[in-house]
Amino acid sequence: MHTTTELLEKLASLAAENPKCGEMYCSTCGGYARLIFGNLTKDLSLLIDDVLASATLQDFCSLGGWRDKILAAKPEGVLDLCIREAKNLNLNSIEEIDFFIYHSSIVKTSIERPSIRLTKPELIKRATLIFLPLRKYILGHAISHAFKSKNISLIESIVLTERTTVINSPSLLELAIDMSKDNTQLARALYNQLREEISETRFYVGDGTTVRYR
Repeated sequence: MHTTTELLEKLASLAAENPKCGEMYCSTCGGYARLIFGNLTKDLSLLIDDVLASATLQDFCSLGGWRDKILAAKPEGVLDLCIREAKNLNLNSIEEIDFFIYHSSIVKTSIERPSIRLTKPELIKRATLIFLPLRKYILGHAISHAFKSKNISLIESIVLTERTTVINSPSLLELAIDMSKDNTQLARALYNQLREEISETRFYVGDGTTVRYR
């Protein structure tokens, strides 16, 4: 089995061979990421398959800016990775649940907006029947932990990835708003996600560097 480190080294090598403007993504020329994945070689394709077959979600996140291109090229592998991660998750660990809820949302978004990545009917079916129920079960534990621990990072992850759930859960929304009074990052997340529906989240104004509270 190959590692994400080996994959990153291979991608870096290909980027050096195809520099374009030197940017991974570029609105003018597309950047070297588009060039590499627009002409995906058999060797690179097999390497990605091999890495995804054993990688953890944390491994996948270590791929940084390459993640979107890999998801677009290999949605089956990324979906299976997230399902595998969900089944092996330690539900007593706030840190593991927090990490999963936030970073597995890349697949959740692809299901909700299939025109972006998950375009094959069989993939959407597998994601809907297996991944989403697992994620919903884990989300239940995440919300329970949020109330008990009042962990800011976990609450923020729920706010950023589960907008509808937060809107429809008055007690969870109240908790998030209450915790945000002393945390500008959570306040910003609430403002960005819910300001159009929930007036109580509009007390935050700014971009993180200039903040004021009404």
